[in-house]
Parts: sequence; C-alpha cells; structure tokens
Amino acid sequence: IGPGLHLCLPGALGPLPAAAAPLLTGVAVPALTRLVAGAGRTPVVGEWLETVRRRANGRTAAHAAGLEPGRWCLAAPVQLIPDRDTLVVRGPEALGLERSEAEALAAGLEAFEADRGVSVTILSPERWLLRVPDHWQVPELPPVEAIVDRRYGDVLPPRRQAADWIAWLNGLQMLLWSSPVSVAREASGLPRVSGLWVWGDGAVDIAGLSMPDRLYSDDPSVRGLASLAGAGAQPLMATAGELLTAVAAGPHGQTVVAMLSPLPAVRDPGGFTAWTLALEALDRDWLQPLAVALQRRGLPSLGLQAHARREWRCRRSDRLRVWRRRPSLADLCLFDAEGA
Repeated sequence: IGPGLHLCLPGALGPLPAAAAPLLTGVAVPALTRLVAGAGRTPVVGEWLETVRRRANGRTAAHAAGLEPGRWCLAAPVQLIPDRDTLVVRGPEALGLERSEAEALAAGLEAFEADRGVSVTILSPERWLLRVPDHWQVPELPPVEAIVDRRYGDVLPPRRQAADWIAWLNGLQMLLWSSPVSVAREASGLPRVSGLWVWGDGAVDIAGLSMPDRLYSDDPSVRGLASLAGAGAQPLMATAGELLTAVAAGPHGQTVVAMLSPLPAVRDPGGFTAWTLALEALDRDWLQPLAVALQRRGLPSLGLQAHARREWRCRRSDRLRVWRRRPSLADLCLFDAEGA
C-alpha cells in the first residue's frame, strides 16, 4: 500500500443483481465519477482489503476491546421473518436495539448458558462477542452482513456436519424470542429479537500481513488485527473534515487507511433503495469534501477502493486528463454474474 490516504468503501459498488443495472442512471454520485474519471488503477489495495477482512475475527475484536485472550466469536442479534415455508434474515440494524436491551438479552443468555461457560460482551447493540469453550466445534460461517435478506436455511451449515451447532442456535432463538425484552418490544410495536448469528471463530493470523501506519475503522475486529500487526488503529471519525484534519496532523509520507462501514447488500427492491440512499450520502458527505481537498492541495493523493478488483488512485493532476470520459455508475459497479 503506497503512502497517502486510502478510503475503503465496502459494498459501495456492488456486487449488485444484474437487473439493477438499468436503474443506476437515477443514482447521483457526481464526486465519485469525477474522481475516478482521470484516476490511475491498481489492484494492490483490493487484495489487501480482502485479506484483512478475511483474517479479522472474534479474537482480534476481543483484543481491540481489551478483553483477556480466549476463544471469542463475533455475534449479532437478528430477526427471522416467516416467509411461506422458510425464514428470512433481517440484520441487527433493522431491530434498532437499545444498548440496555442488548445488555439485558446478554445477561439472559449468560444465565441460560452458565453451565457451559459461555460469556457475552456487548461491543454495540448490533455487534456482540461470545466466548465459547475451547472444545466446541464451531463451523466456519459468513459474517452477518452476508446473510441479511437471505433464507435462513440457505446460510446454515449442512446439518450432518453441524447438528449440535444448529440445535444450539435453535435454543438461542427460543430464548431470545420469549425473553422479557422481546415481549416488551412487541408490545411497543417493535420487532422481537428471534435469533443470534455467530461467526468469526479462528486463531489470530498476522503472518506476512502488511499494515498501514494508521488505520481508522468502526469494525473492532479490523482495528484489533491492525493493532496486533503493529499499526495505529482508531475508530473512524464522524466526518470527512475530521479525517482530513487527522491526516494533516500526522507525519508526512505516512500510509493512512480509512475503512467506512459496509453499504447495505442488494437482494431485493428494498435493499436497492437502502443501498442507493447510502451511496448518495457517501458521495455527498465523504467523497465531495475529499475531492475539494484534493483540488485545493489539502490532500496530496486519494485512493478509492470499493471491491477487490481495483483501487482508483486520484491526484490533483487528474483534472488535466480532460480526454477521459466520465464513467457511468454502471461502468464502475460489479454485478452478480461477475462475482465480488
């Protein structure tokens, strides 16, 4: 990863369903298309980002939270919605849990699992840590972001390979559904918590991992991995202006990576609407201020990385490449047939 600021935008450019391509003409992202129009391209950071996301797990998140070493997994409360003959997963953001609700649910879960030695730490209402016994067989599962709006049965491991794990998850479903927190939420017109998705088991692996001088991310598992690999890791700032101030205050020539929160996955019309609103907000609130700073010499260069295929490397001199056509959003996005 070269010196300068690199902005990682997971999910900003898909993958999208192929049927969404004609709808992209109505999505306004002027700063994004202006920045990439004259930019150079390199695949390096895309590969690095995928490696970081693959190695970040419960144990690295526990390190970032200052917890003692142990077998920690990531977890997220979810809502399982009946749909004909199956259940569809709604993510933790759809629940809108308060921290006090999450803490009460965690306390109930710990009491239920006291004889097995399971403990729970709440990082945020949407992201928990579970410490499980060392002898448990924990299947390798995708992160919660990858299962939102999918059929629950399709994302579970094969029953013949993980029958005990699935039975344990089923027990948690009943516990959370019938908890006083869920009952009170339903009485107030809010959805019950009906499941817990658990993933991110595994040992810490920093072998051969190159890290920037500084990394900003709201993902504690990524921050923990960066810290273990020797990088300075802090939560992401709330605004692009604060990020620019931090970059300017640091030593010249440092490599700085800012990893924004993933945009919503697109699997249905509702998901496309949520993704569109999030992308337009990202363009307005982050890319536009950074583009202005680039033009006014407040930022020497800017790397933009939204998927594993490439990074766009933007510099102030790019404005001179007037012969380059400004790409459409469809030109930049990945679609399901292409792979993530």
